Amino acid sequence: MLLASFVLPCAWTAALEGAGYEPLTLYYGARMDAAEGAVRLAGAEDIPGLVAQSAVNRECLYAVDPFWEPHPEADARFESWMRKSLTLTDRDMLVTEAGGRVSGYAIAHPATPLHLPAAHDPKGIGMIDDYFHEAFAAIGAEGVAGEALRLLQAAEAALAARGARAGMVICPAGWTSKRGMLEASGHEVALTWSIRR
Repeated sequence: MLLASFVLPCAWTAALEGAGYEPLTLYYGARMDAAEGAVRLAGAEDIPGLVAQSAVNRECLYAVDPFWEPHPEADARFESWMRKSLTLTDRDMLVTEAGGRVSGYAIAHPATPLHLPAAHDPKGIGMIDDYFHEAFAAIGAEGVAGEALRLLQAAEAALAARGARAGMVICPAGWTSKRGMLEASGHEVALTWSIRR
């Protein structure tokens, strides 16, 4: 399997498609002027709920594309990473609740060199990498917004508050409910990871 990454607009798009590459993951430009909604910071008490929602997220990812096959130890690894993330001062971990349980989560943090093509400096760019709301579980649903959108807006506001001059939201190319919400709320694809199997 081969992966390619490119920033849009890109003269290489046609060449990659002609060589058999197809979009796997889309990075949408974040809207840095967003305001917070009814979302709160995550705490240690939210870890079980984060792990449960992450398991649903992984099932959806795998249904979208077998590239995202979950690791057998995914729950334990995610729990460990969430506990570690709560101690990191460069990020905001946000959750929504429904009926006293976690219904969605987003983690707003600085971009790393792994997120961008090699020629691009990640300094000043924020990422919303771990972003899931249970409304996205219906992969092909249309018209998702509400709390899922407020969660995204809160994550974008968190990036802006930390001084990020730009931000990106990661979305698998085949996840139409998530893509639909991003595009309906004015987000545009800025970067694509494509795959050739």
